[in-house]
Amino acid sequence: MSTDTFKIRLPFNPRYGWHKSKKQPCANYRVYNAAGKRKLRTKYFSRGHELHSSESLAEFDQWRKRMIDGLTPHTGHIELEYTVEELCRSWLDYRRETSPDYGHDKRVAVVLEAYKNYKTNDFRSSIMLAIRDSMRRDAEVRGHRNRDTVNRYVRDAISIFAWGSMRDFVKAEVIASLREIKPLTRRESPGLRGRKTVYACEQTSVEQLIAVANPTLATMLTLQLETGMRPKELRLMQWEDIDQSGPLWVYVPKSHKNRHREESRREKNQRAIYLNRRAQEVLWHYHDSQRPDPLNRFLFTVRESSAFNLLDRHRSKYSLEVCEVLQRITRQKNRRFGTRALSVHPDVYTYAMAAEELGMKEETVRTWTKKRPWEMTLSKAFQNTPLKGSHEFTKDKYHHAINRLAKQAGLEGFSAYQIRHLKAEQLDQQFGREAAAAVLGHSNISTTAIYAKRNHELAREIQSRADQGGES
Repeated sequence: MSTDTFKIRLPFNPRYGWHKSKKQPCANYRVYNAAGKRKLRTKYFSRGHELHSSESLAEFDQWRKRMIDGLTPHTGHIELEYTVEELCRSWLDYRRETSPDYGHDKRVAVVLEAYKNYKTNDFRSSIMLAIRDSMRRDAEVRGHRNRDTVNRYVRDAISIFAWGSMRDFVKAEVIASLREIKPLTRRESPGLRGRKTVYACEQTSVEQLIAVANPTLATMLTLQLETGMRPKELRLMQWEDIDQSGPLWVYVPKSHKNRHREESRREKNQRAIYLNRRAQEVLWHYHDSQRPDPLNRFLFTVRESSAFNLLDRHRSKYSLEVCEVLQRITRQKNRRFGTRALSVHPDVYTYAMAAEELGMKEETVRTWTKKRPWEMTLSKAFQNTPLKGSHEFTKDKYHHAINRLAKQAGLEGFSAYQIRHLKAEQLDQQFGREAAAAVLGHSNISTTAIYAKRNHELAREIQSRADQGGES
């Protein structure tokens, strides 16, 4: 059976007519494969319409336009009406190809799920406000979203319609109405909490996380502690972006927070992260001695981190003592159990004997023995870990991984950005505010002031000297 894909070609000119045997309007058209071979296809229209009736011709015309739209994906037709579901589906297809945060995009589309059958041209600001009020009430009850998150979801939902307006899915007056919506304020939503302020964590907290983390996450946390880089710059790290020629390695990330501003000013990439000796040693040791997939272009991948976790769970279940007992079971056929086997072969070690030594059921011992747990290695754990989504850590995946680590270490409300704040405070106290801005990659020193806390020790010392001067 041929697996060639047949598609229509432009100009697309189907022949409208009447199917005599089926007694309904239809259209005949040709499709072609890559080799130029063609086939004839038929599209049937509603049986209740007469040939050349206005209803049948309108149905034929809409079908023809949609077929042409299929050749130009992510583009609508000004004369057609689309539903919110069709708009979201086309937008998600577009974002799947272009967005690094596709998980958030899907959650934004779910916000519009209740109105999926609405016509996009009938959508107004009153409907979006109803969606926002529903999200606000839900967040007040469950406490899982703050005010800024609700505003972000509404803003991103409006951006879907803005995207559709540029591509003829939505009329311009719809997006004009939606853009009149102002962000939710504290006065309008007193029951919603505001954005959580991020403060620097303690050095000991990071050390606790590193102690319980797998090698992938432990290396990432150590690098962030040594350099103060942003989580995004850490997640997308690649060897090709690191210059190893000098005593200090220089990492120039392809993408960072202010890259779009540099591109708008036609400037080259100004962000440079310097790796000291400690960072170099940790990074090279992980890459050279611990990684199960050293050929991956990303230095840190979700699959490798999951493989380390799988191996840890395996070893916690099948301890060295258990594996030694299972390996002692006689491997020859028909010599594993039974009193006759013991009388004929006194050196035999049976399932029953292993179960008695381990204090578990004999069936469990048989099942575990078939799995041969003593042969599990990091390479096998990596092979048994399927790849889901992208290789690199996304924003959500890294956030969830750090959250799990924090719970395991007994830390509440910890985030990776707290390490960056900690580094900012250390640099500010040791070398001054300007040095901290240079290391953190801030073009404006006022941004660094947000990260670095007030130097209370300096204020106390100044006031003490003033008192001493007054006494003298």
